[in-house]
Amino acid sequence: MASGFGPSQWYRNIQQTPRVTIQVGRHRTAALARPMTPEESGRAMADYAPRHPRTARRLMGICGIETDGSAEDCYLVGRDHIPFVEITPTSGAKPTQPEG
Repeated sequence: MASGFGPSQWYRNIQQTPRVTIQVGRHRTAALARPMTPEESGRAMADYAPRHPRTARRLMGICGIETDGSAEDCYLVGRDHIPFVEITPTSGAKPTQPEG
């Protein structure tokens, strides 16, 4: 997961409280959120951009970041501007559905 506008409020929150709940549709799962290092973030962006070039360009454009689209430039964007977070479901976590 990426924090497109840098260390946003949710990003700072997970630095203090890494136990999170992720929700996909109606399913919720307990997980741990780990902010990735700048180098890991750079590699994640360099890996993501060629697989999703239009979405990556759009994300960087929304963030006001210009890029030439090369792997090296995408690495630098991830390393220097867009922090990534690794989300890992906790051991034994079972998906739940919200009540109601």
